[in-house]
Amino acid sequence: VGGGTAVKDGGPTVAAKGVANGVYGSWIVAKTISWPANRHRQGDNVSAQRRHVATGGNGSMFDVLREDDGEAHQSQRNPSSSFTFGLQSRAFGSVMVGPGSTADGWGPGDVVQKWSCRELDRWIRNEVWSVMCPDNMVFHLPRLHSDHTPLLVRACRAPRPTGLKPFHFLASRLTHESFDSLVEHVWSSRGSYDAKVGDFISKASEWNSNVFGNIFQRKRRLLARIGGIPRTRDFGRNPFLRSLEQRLKVELDEVLFQEELLLLQKSQRDWVLFGDRNSSYYHQLLKHRRRKNKIVVLQDEMGVMIEKHAALQSMAVEFSKNIYFVPQFGQPVVCISGSFPPLEVSHSRLIARDISESKVLGALKKMAPLKAPGVDGLHALFFQQKWKHVGPSVCAQIFDIWREGRVPSSLNMTLLVLIPKVDNSMSLMQFRPISLLNVVYKLLTKVLAERIKLVVPSLINPAQASFVPGRHITDNIIIAQELIHSMRVMKGKHGVMVVKVDLEKAYDFLRWEFVRDTLELVGFPRAFVEAVMACVTSASKQLQWNGVVSEEFKPSRGIRQG
Repeated sequence: VGGGTAVKDGGPTVAAKGVANGVYGSWIVAKTISWPANRHRQGDNVSAQRRHVATGGNGSMFDVLREDDGEAHQSQRNPSSSFTFGLQSRAFGSVMVGPGSTADGWGPGDVVQKWSCRELDRWIRNEVWSVMCPDNMVFHLPRLHSDHTPLLVRACRAPRPTGLKPFHFLASRLTHESFDSLVEHVWSSRGSYDAKVGDFISKASEWNSNVFGNIFQRKRRLLARIGGIPRTRDFGRNPFLRSLEQRLKVELDEVLFQEELLLLQKSQRDWVLFGDRNSSYYHQLLKHRRRKNKIVVLQDEMGVMIEKHAALQSMAVEFSKNIYFVPQFGQPVVCISGSFPPLEVSHSRLIARDISESKVLGALKKMAPLKAPGVDGLHALFFQQKWKHVGPSVCAQIFDIWREGRVPSSLNMTLLVLIPKVDNSMSLMQFRPISLLNVVYKLLTKVLAERIKLVVPSLINPAQASFVPGRHITDNIIIAQELIHSMRVMKGKHGVMVVKVDLEKAYDFLRWEFVRDTLELVGFPRAFVEAVMACVTSASKQLQWNGVVSEEFKPSRGIRQG
């Protein structure tokens, strides 16, 4: 057990103090040496008051053993020691921090043979450390003169990126008594839908500062007032103070409910499963989500580590542009004539009919209330709760798009966010681009998609299992397994083969000309084709990088995932 002191660069000023533990070898031995008889009481002090970190290279504590042939292998270990270490770690409130680069922490050096490697060298920290250093990262440095990999822990707070951050509507605002009048005032005025959205964002931001206020500050003030009332000299004899205490407690309950809504929205977890005013739980989820989503270092195409925010954002924007731009010398256009049966006249009439308000409202009710919003920052919950005020403007906008076949550029502005495919992603190829779209745009596309569902069974080949109601993509997996099994037991002179086609980038590389040709070949009504193509081709994109929005760019191919 050792004490640690963190100092600021360039001076002896003490920034923080904490406890650091280094464990090597058996946990049974280590806990006897490192933790005396009062180790449980010491653990309580560490978890409650002090910053605690621990490093270790013990297979019983953190072991992931594998061989170079890819087959998993479990080493001999003491279940009791692993269980004891788990209990002690939970007593400290510790959370594992994974490596930032290589996964193999230990190996037999330069021996050239079939060998095993372990992910032994790890770093864990408790909640207090996470608050002090929310941006800490762990890297495995090259193994040189030891069979263990050195750990580099960067515990400094990364500088916050500067730039334009999108507006986000918070669900807790819906609980305020004056919010409904604000919405009614803005959305009952004359003007286009875009103008009303811009006016609402401006007035809602001003209302939030002047009327609603900061939830956490209001909570602290109320707790201070409630705590001070019983300490007054005539508390027991003054009915006014008792009445004031009751009113403040009612107001505090409302603020706590607003705080819970805020935290569950930002942590993006299910309130029904984890509710009951578990604010500390939501706080930890929010901190974990922010740490996981923040990208502070990546490797470029040459393998160079990039850490500066501006350079990372520029690299990510160029990566996104290359995905959604048609190359000068691309793939030849494939002729799809005769690939689909003609659309029946009755189906064509169903698709060509005008959009009704009931269909728009039905699509809105099916949307998840607090899914990530688009550029305007308005969740589906806002439209669901305030439909009587915003519904006429929303429907008028959708009706205009259907009649004119044109989507306003502001309505089809898309936020791109990069979601890691694997843990500890270090390359942009390990991220999946997801599009965040405005609710009104999604309502239009959902209405169009519902009409396509009417004719899909007559157009899609029975062998296709995905994107068809009543069919499942797992059906193809079962068929593939049966085919492989048949090939394995097949006898005879004739050979067979399987071709695996990688369709990972099907969304991103899809040409817009192919979409139009397919719709026209099937025989969809012209109004429907123009509406679909307006949704596809009017898109403009911005990359949201660590919460900051990048420059806008126009794609020339691909459709959105999200």
